[in-house]
Formats: sequence, C-alpha cells, structure tokens
Amino acid sequence: MSGPQEQPPVACAGLVKSYPLPGRDPVTVLRDVSLSLPAGTMTAVTGPSGSGKSTLLSCLAGLEPASAGRAWLLGQPLWLLRHRQLARLRRDHVGFVFQSTNLVPTMTGEQNVALPFVLRRRTPPRDQVARTLDRLGVAHCRTIRPQAMSGGEQVRVALARVLLTDPTVVFADEPTGALDQRSAGTVMDLLSEVATGRGRTVVVVTHDPRVAARCDATVRVRDGRLVPADAPG
Repeated sequence: MSGPQEQPPVACAGLVKSYPLPGRDPVTVLRDVSLSLPAGTMTAVTGPSGSGKSTLLSCLAGLEPASAGRAWLLGQPLWLLRHRQLARLRRDHVGFVFQSTNLVPTMTGEQNVALPFVLRRRTPPRDQVARTLDRLGVAHCRTIRPQAMSGGEQVRVALARVLLTDPTVVFADEPTGALDQRSAGTVMDLLSEVATGRGRTVVVVTHDPRVAARCDATVRVRDGRLVPADAPG
C-alpha cells in the first residue's frame, strides 16, 4: 500500500474515530474499520441511525481526521496531507452529493453547477450544464436560486454539478432521501453510470434498501463496526 498504483481509490485500515467530551470519556463512533473500494463500483453504506455511517464517509473523504488507523484517497495518505492539500485533492478529484446540498444561495442553478469550473479558472461548458440539468428533470432551475427550489430539486442540481466535473470518486450521503421514487431512480441511474460507465468509485450512505439493492456491494455499520450485510438490526 505504498504507492498510488497499488492502492484502490478508497481504502482504510483500522480506522477509529472518537470525539472528546468535557469532563467525560470520549465517545467512539468508529471502531477498527477496514475496507477497500475498487474503481468501477458503487458501494452502499447502510446501518441504523447513529451507527457511524456518515462519520465513516467523512473520514474516507478527508472531511474529518481519523483518531487512529489509516485512510487513503486516490492513493494519498490522508493523515499526512495538509489542509490545503486535502482541499485541492477534493476539489480536483472528488464529488459530493449530500442531502444538505451546499448550493450557494445567491447563485442560480446554472451558476451553482458551473461553480467548480469557475474555481478552477476554466470556462464553464454552458451547453453541457443545460443538458445535464434537463436530463435530471430540473431544466427550470437553471435561472432560479436554491430558496425557490424544492429539496429534491436542490439535490438534483447538486448532482448535476458533480456529473459535469466527472470526479474520480463520488461520496453521496442519503442522496435520494428528499426525492420521490421516480426522481430517486433517475439519481441512482446516473450514479451507477458514473461507477460502471466511467469506471469511477461511488460510495452511497443510505437507509433505503432499494438504493442499496442498486449498488454492487453493501457495507453495513453497527455500533461503529462493520458487520455482515445480512446481519439483523
């Protein structure tokens, strides 16, 4: 596991995450988690509320540092990277689809989708922006701001932003939670296309068994540990 060519796009070994509490023992959310997620796959991370699913995603993406253990993203040892290096790695190679979509409230849908290109000082491909919004059924959001969109529309605009940048890894946290069944199916179709059609790695945190069934593999978390996917509870 010494070089990028030997390392899968997303991996961790012995990962532990604890949060200190004043005057009390730390709360451990992840306990000795090890996994390896290859390119060209979409993996569901499932488990009950509070099991550590979203925390695992945050540690794998370098959004939070692990308390112990190791995590690699695109062959890079996250525990050795400085803040700016982590930010650059995520900006250039990682896409995020969260239920809280992180859309800029003062920007239109089109401007939000084009934002990664602006930050990289590249000319946004406006025709592709329009086509992607149309494909996701939110062409009407091109000229309006997030506060005028429904929650489901915001998620699809955020997904359009990810699809346009063609990241190597996509982390999605409950991407279908605010969507109706038809829209959820569209989102999963596109995430599957990213994984299988473009050879990328997609990690999806979900409570929805229908979403998990669309994935190539399922990782189940309970009490901060990995358990068999068919484990009860």
